Amino acid sequence: MKITKTNFFPIFLPHKHAFVILPEMREALLPCFKSIPTAEASYNYALDFLAESYSKPNNYDTYRNDLIVFFCWAYANGKDVVDITRTDMLAFIKFCNEPPRELQAKSARPVLIINKADEDDLRINPEWRPFKNANPDKPYTRMESTVQKQLSVLSSLFVYLNDVEHTTINPAALALRRFNPKSMDGVALTEQKEKALSQLQLSAMFDTLDELCIESENKLKAERARFLMYLLILAFPRRSEISATLRYSPLMSDFERVRVGDVVRYVFHIRKGKGSKSRKVLCSGLLIEALKRYRLFLGQSELPLPTDDSPLLVRLRAAPHGREAKVVDACISDKQLAEVVKWVFEETALRLDLMEEFEEAAHLRTLSAHSCRHTGISLALSAGRKPELLLHDTGHSTMASLMIYNSSRIEYRLGEVDKIDTVLMDYKL
Repeated sequence: MKITKTNFFPIFLPHKHAFVILPEMREALLPCFKSIPTAEASYNYALDFLAESYSKPNNYDTYRNDLIVFFCWAYANGKDVVDITRTDMLAFIKFCNEPPRELQAKSARPVLIINKADEDDLRINPEWRPFKNANPDKPYTRMESTVQKQLSVLSSLFVYLNDVEHTTINPAALALRRFNPKSMDGVALTEQKEKALSQLQLSAMFDTLDELCIESENKLKAERARFLMYLLILAFPRRSEISATLRYSPLMSDFERVRVGDVVRYVFHIRKGKGSKSRKVLCSGLLIEALKRYRLFLGQSELPLPTDDSPLLVRLRAAPHGREAKVVDACISDKQLAEVVKWVFEETALRLDLMEEFEEAAHLRTLSAHSCRHTGISLALSAGRKPELLLHDTGHSTMASLMIYNSSRIEYRLGEVDKIDTVLMDYKL
């Protein structure tokens, strides 16, 4: 088995099987290691680089995908990654912008075929391809943001290789610094897509949730979804901050009681946010009411005590395998969380279709859980919260990064226009 420019091989396996080395992988890698002196060392360092992201499965698999393509391309050209120059990196990007048809698939195919009777019986899926082209009749294209992300991942790899003194160059950083998508074929310029829900979508979503809680046969699924959406909109956490990982699982006691003078308030303590930083988010009255309703439905007290170690978002059924196999009383994973949001958005889109708001429904179907964070922050800014104070709740380190989440929707900007009228009327009086 040989890695060529039209025959790539998944030399890094998905997160779940990260530490597995299949005979097929050895067969593909050994010729490269024998013909390229430093290739084996670079490959092992790349495994170490990926291992540092193991606690974040989504990051791990994102990095892995880019590393597969990069290493295979280098091997196909008879080079190790540490031999790549800035000129080579530009050639690699051009290759990825216009990949051979043999490396494209109409839809994403799993890397591995797993024997259902024996989960340890694995083999590489011969249908796997590194590039996806949903419309094979049209030329393959990538968004400029995809190219930037790829260069950013590779730059991080080279930073790691520099740290371990395996190389002193970073061709990906050089290419990223002078990145110009306008001069590239096969790259579509990224359009600014509205990521926040409109007020119509938001209103329809909350109406849909209340309806589902009444009509759904699975009351737990509906009540959990209702609380989750209130939490996402009103505390704007990232998906990974309220779902379970190998090292972190949110608890009910993360809602903490604080006294401010004579007033008792609640904060939501995100114990492990982005960059392993913690923060405490001020909770609105609506969020606390949603929490009370959810807890009462679960048969718990209205509000948690500091000793409450029950999961924040309970599972509907036990996990089939893993650290918490056969356990129901545990927090859901980020993938399960995304599925809940997708279900809510689809049910809301159906409601919007019945209202003949077809454009709103179509747009909602393109959004993800992260759109709730955009929506919540836009609502907070629209309501008049001071950006410099809001930073503490959002987990952003700079005003510039916060303002990326500020929606340009008309309804989120109307209040500012009305304030001008109020000021002017005061002058006239």
